[in-house]
Amino acid sequence: MRVPSRSSWKAPTVRFALNTLHAVADALAGGPGHTLFEAHSAALLVAGGSGITYALGLLDDLLAKHAEGSSRLRAIELVWTTAEPASAMSLLPTFRRLLRPRASPYGALAASVVVHYTRAPLHPLPTPDMLPAGLTLRPGRLNIKRCL
Repeated sequence: MRVPSRSSWKAPTVRFALNTLHAVADALAGGPGHTLFEAHSAALLVAGGSGITYALGLLDDLLAKHAEGSSRLRAIELVWTTAEPASAMSLLPTFRRLLRPRASPYGALAASVVVHYTRAPLHPLPTPDMLPAGLTLRPGRLNIKRCL
């Protein structure tokens, strides 16, 4: 990590980031390259709009690797920002499948999905008890500092 000398970051924040955080930033067309997400202890996947397609595929793959025992991941959080909360409702069957508890002899894996929506819902949202465990709906824009 390269921090410019005139950075607004304070020195303790920079030390914390350099000592404890390993991050991979990926753009739509970039792909993960040689990154092995399953080699890390935790993963934070962030998607916006139609980027959920790639993120769901990656989450599915990481969950399968954990079930096989070829992953060190112990926590995965997928954060998705979308305009309409109805978009999340159409993906409920997929979220249910991905977030269902899985037995694995290789240790526990905590998977969660947080959906941020930026427009007021046109229809009533489901109550939290109607959502699968691990899925959270939040109004408003994503605050990346809160995720980290």
